[in-house]
Amino acid sequence: MNYKLFLNYLPLASLIALFIYLGFFGTASSDDYSDYMRVDKFGYFEIVKETYLHWGGRFTSYILVYPINPLNFGEQFGPALFNSIQVCMFALICFLFSKFIIKKDIKSVNFCLFFSLLAFLLFCYLPKPVELLFWFTGSWVYLPGLLGICYWILLLEKESLNKFQKIAFVVLPFLIAGTNELNLLITAWLLFISLVLKKSTKLFWFALISYFIGALLALLTPGNFHRSDFFLLVAHHPARDFTFSITNSFQLSIHFIKDWFRSSPILLVWFALAFLLPYKKLLINFRLILVVMISILMIPFIFFPFIYGTGMITPPDRLLNVLFIFIVLSGSMIFPQLISNYLIKNSLSYKVAGSIGIILLFQASYSSRLRTALFDLEEISAYKKETEQRIELANKHSLTSQTDTLVLPSIKHKPYTIFFSDLSPNSGHWYNMGFAYYHKVKAVKISE
Repeated sequence: MNYKLFLNYLPLASLIALFIYLGFFGTASSDDYSDYMRVDKFGYFEIVKETYLHWGGRFTSYILVYPINPLNFGEQFGPALFNSIQVCMFALICFLFSKFIIKKDIKSVNFCLFFSLLAFLLFCYLPKPVELLFWFTGSWVYLPGLLGICYWILLLEKESLNKFQKIAFVVLPFLIAGTNELNLLITAWLLFISLVLKKSTKLFWFALISYFIGALLALLTPGNFHRSDFFLLVAHHPARDFTFSITNSFQLSIHFIKDWFRSSPILLVWFALAFLLPYKKLLINFRLILVVMISILMIPFIFFPFIYGTGMITPPDRLLNVLFIFIVLSGSMIFPQLISNYLIKNSLSYKVAGSIGIILLFQASYSSRLRTALFDLEEISAYKKETEQRIELANKHSLTSQTDTLVLPSIKHKPYTIFFSDLSPNSGHWYNMGFAYYHKVKAVKISE
């Protein structure tokens, strides 16, 4: 065994293991139950068609999410299984992106440090881990697309591709466009900068056509307009107001950029990454300036579809998660390379990056999602006891009092990292209806 390599990867492996362990105690929530109910009642194909035509164009996500609902694998085993997969998918995103930037073997110290620093930043400072890593529906709408994007850019840099890789290179943009609007925008950005930097090939143009077909399917469905009508006519939000949407997109961008660059060590991590890059003089020209400007404008662009479609100016945490990932990864493509032009590097440069990483890890143990995850370890036992008691009460009620409304106590111990939402006091809420259907009771609600 290469003990030096083992020790290099040990901090990162421990961090990932902590999140996987917490995921073992996760539970299904919200849309997980309502999706299970809808598919069981009306059938898979009918629900995919209904959602696409009446709610939104995320065709890849609908095709993927409905059949692999964790509740199909058990109320406790299913979430534990998929949470582990989701955490590993998130780590794989960091791994593939690191391979894209550091074109070295995984045994390389530089690769190990780059991968570790990147993963550390994303795991420890993700705005709301539960919505991307531990809530099944949220995870599988966003993570597969982000994973596909990272694999696609890795293929883009390869000099030659085998048959499978060529197919994946062409088909992935189509599938990614159908995951959600944010991944669709990020893919458009990647295709654009590939054209600006003259990285297009004959195969690239096939991928571009594939993307446009997927984007048209996602954007032109009547479901997008039905969803927007709901927020405009029923919820009375200023949906489809261009001026309102663009103004608030820029305001939110400024707010969160100021917040994240002060509350997380993004700049320090980029500085550390610069020491790990091979020396390559980066020519600052019009093309590079255009790429940087478009990359910065992507931040309000990512906010725009949500505000325009819903008229809401409080973005959901899953949107903020994807935006944070975009800022970290896009910045890691550009700014470490720019910084490295002005650094004096030698054979010991990796030690500078490693030292910065140790300092950041120490700081994260005091204030970050790592700190929160460590605190959650104290809540896990009580949380598990409450969720098991809830399941036991529901199962018992289904055998003895099927015609009565089941009243359950609310969850008191809520581990921040893995807890998404509780049942409502309103038995007509979609979460409650799905939970009641799954447990074969008339209705369920929690005490106020």
